[in-house]
Amino acid sequence: MKPGKTYLVGGAVRDALLGLPVKERDWVVVGSTPQEMLDQGFKRVYHLDGGILNYLETVDKEDSLWEGDCFVFDNRVTVDHDLAAGDFEVCPACRMPVTAEDRESPLFELHVSCPQCHHRLTEQKREGLLERARQIELAMERGERHLGNKSG
Repeated sequence: MKPGKTYLVGGAVRDALLGLPVKERDWVVVGSTPQEMLDQGFKRVYHLDGGILNYLETVDKEDSLWEGDCFVFDNRVTVDHDLAAGDFEVCPACRMPVTAEDRESPLFELHVSCPQCHHRLTEQKREGLLERARQIELAMERGERHLGNKSG
């Protein structure tokens, strides 16, 4: 039997990105059936037809086994069970999640950098990020979507 590819997902990825201790590990396996995984000795194997976002969309919150936010790979950063954007933002410079605590740091610069990357930013990069933010704002004032701004 050919083994599937295994990916660490969920809260473990979020915790690792935020520098928090990883408490639980969830895995996605591609290329193996649930029965093959059970045959290999895995005890808790679940098949989410349509993926986790489909699960959150179709399973009532009261019946759901999901806890917390789900990390997504867009500017929402995380979504809750109702698929509403979570409390995180993405740093425009390093693309890491930015927490409310990060936003309170004196090293946080809106539209530019977060405390984790502030010290690595060149003045040229900083100016470019500020110009991008200005262009996004101008586009919004015109009622247009700025190229590359998926959220506006």
